[in-house]
Amino acid sequence: MTLASEGEAPGPVRFYLACDWPHCDTHTMFDLVVAEPAPPIEEDFWGHIMHTAEASVERVRELGWTYHEGIGHWCSRCSDPVDRARWRKPS
Repeated sequence: MTLASEGEAPGPVRFYLACDWPHCDTHTMFDLVVAEPAPPIEEDFWGHIMHTAEASVERVRELGWTYHEGIGHWCSRCSDPVDRARWRKPS
């Protein structure tokens, strides 16, 4: 998993993000205050699990990162096809 969080809503939550592009070791961290509490886990398991991740979507985009379903998160460099083509880790 490339997006992890520490903390609980409502309140400050720290997010850790790592690039899933092969051979890229870019990672970042940011803090958000999530104002609304997550739904009770007994009533909505997936809603409870995904609550803080959904709160981070806009900030992740602002940082230039993209999410590719089934692949994961790519940093701003790996999200750009031109930069990605130029950047190759030596074999």
